[in-house]
Amino acid sequence: MKMNRRSLNIIIIGVVAFIVFKQVRHRYYFSAGMQILQSELKQAKEERKHVLLLFTGSDWCAWCVKMDQEVLDTPTFKAYADEALVVVEADFPNDKAGQSEDLQARNRKLRNAFSVNSFPTLLFLDSTGKVVEYQEGYQEGGAEAYVARLRQKFDAL
Repeated sequence: MKMNRRSLNIIIIGVVAFIVFKQVRHRYYFSAGMQILQSELKQAKEERKHVLLLFTGSDWCAWCVKMDQEVLDTPTFKAYADEALVVVEADFPNDKAGQSEDLQARNRKLRNAFSVNSFPTLLFLDSTGKVVEYQEGYQEGGAEAYVARLRQKFDAL
């Protein structure tokens, strides 16, 4: 009986330690992410915009390419972005020849800060850094429908 209680106590301590470690780690990465985005957050505040943080795999992720072609690279979305967003792209291509070590490190820090595990992931932040919209994966419907959803969401805030 004592052995079972002791084992249970060890398991409980291990689980609690794991949870605490995850929280501390997340706060550390999140804080680092906010440090990286200071100029973009400042710009968003001054211009009364949101920050779009786009995580993509531009040369290998089929859904990222589709999202770019059907939504993000269209005149409709670009006009909306100019009006309402400060866009920050964190690209994770297979061919990193076009990315500096600093840019790769920045992108990894942002990915860790926001716990991004799939592509494309789009995070919309207010000017304080609060995530107000989190989208994983390709969004169907084209640019007009996508922009309409964003306008509806952000006009309500």
